[in-house]
This record gives sequence, structure tokens and C-alpha cells, in this order.
Amino acid sequence: MGQYRLELKSDNWFVRTYTTQENSGRTLVAGPTAQYINESWKTSYDGEAGGWYPEYTYQLINSLAGGAALNDAHLAARSFADQGRAELGTPLFNRLRDSITSTPISEGGTLFLDRSKLYNTEAQYNFSNQIKFMTVIAGINWRLYNLNSKNTLFPDKDKPINVNEYSAYVQMAKKVAEERLNIAASFRYDKNTLFSSPKVTSRASLVFEAMNQNFIRFSYQNAYSFPSNIQALQNTLNGYNSYSSGGSSRLLNDNYQFDKYPPYVYESVLKFQETGDPGVLEKFQYDDIKPQSVNAFELGYAALLGNRFMIDILGYFSTWKNFIGYANVANTPGTDDVNALKDHSTYIQYNIAFNGGETVNTYGYAASLSVDMGYNFLGKINYYSDYLKNKNDSQINNFNTPNYHINMEFGNSGFGKKQVWSFNTSLRYKPGYHYVVSGGLASGEVPSSAGIDAQISYKLIKARSGIRLGATNITNKYYSTGIANPRIGAVYYVTYAYNIL
Repeated sequence: MGQYRLELKSDNWFVRTYTTQENSGRTLVAGPTAQYINESWKTSYDGEAGGWYPEYTYQLINSLAGGAALNDAHLAARSFADQGRAELGTPLFNRLRDSITSTPISEGGTLFLDRSKLYNTEAQYNFSNQIKFMTVIAGINWRLYNLNSKNTLFPDKDKPINVNEYSAYVQMAKKVAEERLNIAASFRYDKNTLFSSPKVTSRASLVFEAMNQNFIRFSYQNAYSFPSNIQALQNTLNGYNSYSSGGSSRLLNDNYQFDKYPPYVYESVLKFQETGDPGVLEKFQYDDIKPQSVNAFELGYAALLGNRFMIDILGYFSTWKNFIGYANVANTPGTDDVNALKDHSTYIQYNIAFNGGETVNTYGYAASLSVDMGYNFLGKINYYSDYLKNKNDSQINNFNTPNYHINMEFGNSGFGKKQVWSFNTSLRYKPGYHYVVSGGLASGEVPSSAGIDAQISYKLIKARSGIRLGATNITNKYYSTGIANPRIGAVYYVTYAYNIL
């Protein structure tokens, strides 16, 4: 990946342009690679009497009929069906792996061919020299996504897909009531070429100094969020005949042929496989994905008490419409026979993004206390929480956030002779929570975790530099931030920085 940026700026304006150029290199999909190696060695089922499963079943029945215990019969059946298997490191395994991983996903392999690019140009101007009675800031932005994955990540088989975004905004602020009340408002216009209609969002806020160093704040925001390119157009292989998918009709109808071969809720497909009763199948009702919108309110209070205690309390509540979540579905491209849903080789599973028809609420609150203990010692504790209530029972939320976090800090910004020493420590705690991997790859419970970070620094005043010794997760107790994510241990470090004083 390459990133390049050019910027011109003055006291009241700036113009900035940058680009990100991606190259997936030899990136591949690991899970399907293993599955394809097995299928290339021996198919699971050839549609008649051959394949790994028929061989396993044949030997299992024979072993049980011969009086073997179930576990012994299972081991004998595995051994029989696995004869000649491509074992790790063998020439056969290496040949199959190299063939699969060098073949693009669009041609039956597992290799990505992503060469997508992003171009962005933005400009902003502060009108403080022209408008004296209030603060006015305005800006514009243009962004181009050039999606070029050769049908391995996006539905761009014939040519790259260009997505343009245009936006403009203005922000105004004015202090009144002897400068004790600050009133601010902003408006923003956005257009995305994947969607027909532009959107206008607005925000207003009030900050009132009720008493000296005591502030009450309130804000309201009405905002629209266009689906990201991933939410709209993603077409990523994540398993055998299984895709992480966007929700654009360009993808669902043109690629997956949902308009010809309807999708079914995947849970109902599993019930059909168990019962054989087609009456349990439930069609998934879908539409072209569209922007989600939110109305958000926030109320907060902050105060400095006795020049030593800083408190900050806030609460927020948001109501979402057309909330974007995910659903697992399946269809049978090429046939209307629902019996094709019984065999994964004849149906395709998708984890697709879609808009929920019911409202979604998010809410939370936070509180923090900072204490100046004197002699440059500072202590701080904060607590914050987030909750989501989704009335769309069929949606997978991907919320992936614990209900609350607790953080504590204690440090000193300068002690000892000439105050050249300093230190800081922090404790981070979060309870366990449910986690869903984007694209429907996995889900599960993330355990609670607590981590301690610490560092000590020494200033070399004459050398205008400093030395820092520290660690994150100093106890080296491993934790994870999500299902299928790596576990994180300690990081111990020593740094030297020059020309910092």
C-alpha cells in the first residue's frame, strides 16, 4: 500500500489532496484454501456414490456391523476415507496449495487481485477576517474510489467501478449573553454516485457557563450515513460456496440472481435440511440498500471545582432509521428446485448487508473525575457505557462493544531535581461481551480483560532529548479484542527522542 499527500495552508485556509494506492500482492483467503485443497484431493460427494462422505459412511456401517464400538468405528472410517490424503508438506499438498493460491478467486482459487485506489481533495476557509460578528467556517470535499479487484473483492469483472463522493459544509458559531452562551450550528451536503439522492445533515449545540468554570452543554444532530463500499458492493469469498456480501441490487440481482432464484433465511435452510419439509423455508425479503439516518441528542455537564477537581458527565440517546445490519441467507443459482438447498455444493450462502425496517436505539452515558494532587501528581478515573436496542430480530448487529469500560490513570508530569523525571500508569478494564466477525465469519463471547500500562521518562535537558522506558499490558496476561482476533500480550519498549524540549 502506498499513501501520498500534498497540502497548502495559510492562517485561514488550507487545500489538501492525498491518494491511497492498494496492492493485495499474494493475499489469499486462508479458510477456503484448506477446503479447496481437500476437495481437489477428493471431492466430498460426487453426486452419485463416490467421494469422501460415501467412503466414510460405507466403512462406518461395516465397522459397526462387525461389532466395533462407535468411536472405534469412527476412527476406522476416517482412516479408510483419508487414504492417500494430501498431508502437509508432501509434494501433493504443495502442488495443490500452489495451484489454488495462484488462481484468482473469480476463477475458482483463493487469490485476491485488489488494485483499488482512493483519491481525495478537500479545502476549507475561515471567514473570520471577513465576518466579525460570528465565526464562519466553510469547506468542500471530493473523493473518488476506484474499485479494481478483477471480481475477487467487488463485482468488477468487466472494468473497475468508480464511486464519486461530493460534499460541502458550513459551520457557524456565536457567543451571546456576555459570552456565557456559545451557540453553534452546522450544515452538510453529501452526494454519493451509488445512490440517487443527495443528503443534507445538520447539527446544533449550546454551551452555557452557568457559573464560573461550570458548563452545561446540549447538542442535537440529524445525520445520514451512506453505506460504505463494503456494505454496498463487497463480494468476498469467506468459505466453501460462502460469501461476505454487500446489499446493493447491482450485486444481489446482477451477480447473485436473487431476482430469479430467491434467497432464503439461512436458519430456515438448516431446518429444511433437518426435516426435509420445504414448508419450513422462509424467503428473505430484500431491497436495494440505502443510507441509514440518525437523530442524536447529548446532554453534558463539566466543572472545575476548587481548581483541583475536574468532573465531566454526559448522556446520549440516538434513534436510527434504515439501520444497516447483516443477515445470513442462501439461494440456488441455476435451479428453482429447493432440494438443491440440501447440498452445499449446489447452494451458495451469503452474509449480506441490509436495512432493517424497525427503529434502532443506541444510548449511553459517561462520567470522569480528574484530581490535581499537587506536586504535579494527577489522578483520573472514567466510566462510559454504550447500549444498542435493535427491534429487527433478523439483523446481526456487529455492535461488538461491551456495555461499559472503566479506565484509571495515575502519574506525575515532573518530579525530582529540575523535574526531569515523570511517570504514568493506567488500568483498563472491560467486561465480557458478544462479538460478531464482519461478514458472518464467526461469532462468540469475548472474555473480560484488564490491562495495566506503565512508563517512566527522563529528560536530558542539555541534549534536548528524552529517554522513555515502558510497557503495555505489563503483566503479560493475554487477552483478545474479538473472536478470531489474535491474543495480545505485553509490549516492552525503550525509546529515545531528540529535539523535544
